[in-house]
Amino acid sequence: MSGWIPLDKALVRELPKERPYTRLEAMFSLTCDYDNGETATLRGYASLWRWSTGKVERFLKEIGVRLEYPEPAGKKTNQRGTIMSTKPRQSRDNSGTINFIDSKALSEEARQRRDNDETAARQSRGPTKEPRTLNSQTLPKLEEVRAYCLERGKGVDPEAWFNHYEAKGWIIGKAPMKDWRAAVRTWEKSTATQPTPVQSGGHPTWY
Repeated sequence: MSGWIPLDKALVRELPKERPYTRLEAMFSLTCDYDNGETATLRGYASLWRWSTGKVERFLKEIGVRLEYPEPAGKKTNQRGTIMSTKPRQSRDNSGTINFIDSKALSEEARQRRDNDETAARQSRGPTKEPRTLNSQTLPKLEEVRAYCLERGKGVDPEAWFNHYEAKGWIIGKAPMKDWRAAVRTWEKSTATQPTPVQSGGHPTWY
């Protein structure tokens, strides 16, 4: 069986202080240091894990980890190096040998999956509806038209006016409407000077 499970890094406090680490405990200790961005030394791990430096070297090589030093280390087992994963995203190879899990690669992969999921969700919802605007002017709501017609008191039916221009896409002639209040005033004048037969659409037949 292969795979991995998340563990609370606070469990590092439960690691043994009186006996050598098991391979599992050494792996957990190493993973915590790697995830925290700590530097390390072979001698330091040998002391902490109660292993020989040779055993630490063999273990790191086996699980796919190396210490990268700022300068050639040679046999300097006490030189601090950066913990580097040489086998990212692997948890177990075909021989059953436990390998180091690159938690940083997993975190980045999880972030990318979340980003991809969010993008797919936005695309499935379709384009976001922007507020209706025309020439940088927010188009009127029916309530605003009602209030303006009432204020003017010229007998304009606000629902008929609103439905008429809503159906036309807020176009007057071939040009976008620039000022809806001016359009209401123009409608007032036309209504006052023309006959009143009305179509089912609610606006004068001559308009």
